[in-house]
Parts: sequence; structure tokens; C-alpha cells
Amino acid sequence: MDSSWMTTLGNWNPQFLRECRGRLTSRSVGAALGLSGLVQILLLLYVWQFRESLDLYTLPLMGETVFTVLTWVLPYGLFTVGSYYLITDLVQEERRGTLNFIRLSPRSGQTILLGKLLGVPILPYLMLGTIMPLHILSGLLARAPLGLFVSYYLLLLAGCGFMFSAALLSAFLAGKQTISGGQQSPIALTFSAFTFAFATPAFMLWNRYTIWSHFNIHPFLDNAPANLEFVRHLEWWFIPFTRHLLTGHAFTLLFLGLGSLLIWKILKRRFQQPTATILSKRQSYALTAFLEVLLLGFFLNSTIMTSADAMRGGLFFLGGFTFFWVVGILINGLSPSRLAVVDWLRFEQSQQAKLQDWIWADKTPAPVAIGFNLLIAAALQIPWILVCWPADAQPMQGILMVVSTSVASLIFATLLQMILISKLRRPWMWAGGTLCLGIFLPPILLAIFQIEAPVLWTFVGVPWIAFAEDVGSSPLLIGLLGQGLILGMLSWQLRLQLRRMARLSK
Repeated sequence: MDSSWMTTLGNWNPQFLRECRGRLTSRSVGAALGLSGLVQILLLLYVWQFRESLDLYTLPLMGETVFTVLTWVLPYGLFTVGSYYLITDLVQEERRGTLNFIRLSPRSGQTILLGKLLGVPILPYLMLGTIMPLHILSGLLARAPLGLFVSYYLLLLAGCGFMFSAALLSAFLAGKQTISGGQQSPIALTFSAFTFAFATPAFMLWNRYTIWSHFNIHPFLDNAPANLEFVRHLEWWFIPFTRHLLTGHAFTLLFLGLGSLLIWKILKRRFQQPTATILSKRQSYALTAFLEVLLLGFFLNSTIMTSADAMRGGLFFLGGFTFFWVVGILINGLSPSRLAVVDWLRFEQSQQAKLQDWIWADKTPAPVAIGFNLLIAAALQIPWILVCWPADAQPMQGILMVVSTSVASLIFATLLQMILISKLRRPWMWAGGTLCLGIFLPPILLAIFQIEAPVLWTFVGVPWIAFAEDVGSSPLLIGLLGQGLILGMLSWQLRLQLRRMARLSK
């Protein structure tokens, strides 16, 4: 057999060739082709059998129905199944120890991970390739413009790159906990369920109402539901990008491209340094700035800036996002292990550590870096409040809410860092339990006992109650003072804990 093409493929990306050889067996290829053919036959039979009840009396109408179904089904199948394959494969490689062997390859980590991304979902790609002819033919029968096909498959390709990169990252993030627990499927199932229930619908609805509605074809001209009508009039930093086809494509592709690039920076670091923190502190600052600029841009909108309620709603959203970004992602991504902190403490004893070490060095405890991330977020949100808010929206209360949310985030960051560097058997489980109790228990108790005091709601990290009820700045200031006392006590305890660890490390 002439294997020149395999030699060329192997020279370009050996990992991709390895994945193809392992997966493109006659049995697996036959099953994929058979399943693809069965799905297409069943769809055609369904449309033909129920053509009268569906009012499909002409060939273009039947083609339109098939085209619409396949347009929605393809992303669901590709994103969900491909993500499951990638996570399962990476966790299995980690469990068998072959991933460490792959790390010793002279090829770069980026090349190896690219081979994984292209090769592991090769069967879903194959099924997509066999369904594409029917999808395109039915679209042509429905008189879909050629530009729609280019747009659809271009966005599908960009979406695959983003979702599959996120799937690889989730496998790396949960790899150690999965292996120690002796399981592999829950991580893959959880991410796949999230992809199926949230990510793919968001991807399709966004594209439908911001991009594909510009094409003159019935399935994408239906009126948007009332709760999605605002998508047609979105602006980003005062740019009405949804009103033009090219700007809609440019914004979506730019977001997916930059998001994929940032994820790949993290993947490369995680692949090359499996024992390091998930994020470097520099990466966390870049991610925080990117996400805050992205989200804040949607509230620089000429339509909503005249509405105090809309601006307050924007601050609620930004504050909630910042809080959960810190407690859900940054604490996990920036917190070093106990051994790493001990190594840093030894360095601190030999050379006087400086503030820049707390901000930039990866082995230092996370609270200072998290505070710097919160400072980045506040530096973007506070000018927006001062400059863009109408007077009746009470900008000073908005600023106090930003500060209160930041202090609450720092309290959780400091508390969880103390737990993670303590001598506990499973510190991540203790940290997760503490986080859930700290976030949900106080508001639930206040709600059960119908305590409406804004000071207490602000103190427990929910300043939105005082802000929404328009009770003035005093309750926010008093609650913020209480938060500051708690943060000071926890910071002092963390300092004492580090001193004890330093003495024991001698």
C-alpha cells in the first residue's frame, strides 16, 4: 500500500496520525457511516411521510424542513460528542501514564494538543462530512443563498475550535481529581451536558438573531421571542455590530478566536507544567481584562444608557459575573499547592520577598493576585459608572456596590487559600464545601427569617439588596466596614499561618 500520504501526515503532526490510526478502524468507520446514513434516511422518511400534516406540498418546502433540522442538529452532535471524546481520551491518557510519555516528545505541546483536537473527534468529523451533502442539497432546494453556507460552516468551524479547546482545558483542570477518584466519565458527561443544554443553544441563537437573520431565507426570518428581541439591537462600545452582516461575523469570529487563543495559552502552560498552577498570574490579569472589556462593552449602548434601571441591571450582571469569576475560576486557577507555598517560604527566608513577587510569582499565595484582578475589574467598572450613568441611577451607590462585591470576593479568596495550604486530607473538598456554605447559607437564613436590613445583606456579600431598595449609601458603608474587618482578620490569620509554615520548613 502506498503510504506516502501517511508519511506526510506523520511528518506534519505525529499525534494526529496516531489518533487516526487508533480510531479509523473498519469497524468504527462502518459504524459511523451507518449511523450517519440511518439518521439521514429517517429524517427523509419522516418529512416524506408527514408532508401533508406539515403542509409540505412542494419540494422547496420539504428541502427547507430538512435544511432547518440539519442546521440545528449538526452543532449539537458535533459539539457534544466531540467534547465527550476529547475529555474521555485525555483523562484515560493521564490515568494510563501515557500523557507523561507524550510530554517527552520533541514536538511542542501546541503540536501535540492540536493533534488531539483534530484526531480524537475524527469520527464525528467523518459523520459531519457525510451529512454535509444532504444539508447543502436541501438548502439549495430551499433557495438558500451561497453566502449562508459559507457563514454557517465558517462559524461552525470557529465554534468547534472554541468548544473543543474548552473541553481540553476542562479535562486538564479536573484530571487529578478524576484520577484520584477512580472515575473518568463524570467530567466528560458534565461538560457534554453543559454543552448540550447551554453552550450550543447559546451559539445557535446568537448566530441566528445577529448574523443569519440578514439572509433572505424563511427559517432565519422568524420573529424573535420577546425576551430575545433585544439581540437585534445590540451595541458593543456604541458599535451597532448586529445591524450589518460583516460586522456581525467580525465580532463573533473575533470573540471566538481570542477566546480560543487565551485558552490555548493556558493549555500550553498546563501541558508543559502539570504541577504548576492552572493559570499564571499574568494570564489571570489578561483574562480578567479581556472578559470585563467584552462584557462592559454591551452596556455602552445608546439605547439603554438613558435608563437607570437598565444601567443598574448591567451593574448587577457585572458584579455577579466578577464575583463568580473570582470564587469559581481564579481561586482554583491561582491557588498554589502547599508544597509550592513551602518552597516559596524558603525562598522568602533566604531573600526578602517583595510586593512584585506576590503579584507576579506563581508560587505565592493567591489573595494578592486576586485583589489585583479585582482592581482591574473595578478600574473598568467605576469610570463607566461615573461617566455613563444618569443622575437618578445613584452612581455613588453603584461604586460602593463594586467595592463591596470586591471585598466579599477577597474574603472568600483569603479563607479558601488558608484551607488549601492547611494539612487537610482533601483540601479541595473542604474548600468547596466552605465556599458553598459561605455563598448560599447566610442569604438563605436572612430570607427564611425575613430579615430585610440592608446592612446585613451587604455584610454577607449581597449588596444588591440595599442597592435595589434605594436606601441610600449609609447601609452600604456600614456593611462595607464590617466586611473590611472580616477581611483584615482573615488576612492576619493567613499571615500567622504562613509564619508557622515557614518555621516548620526550616
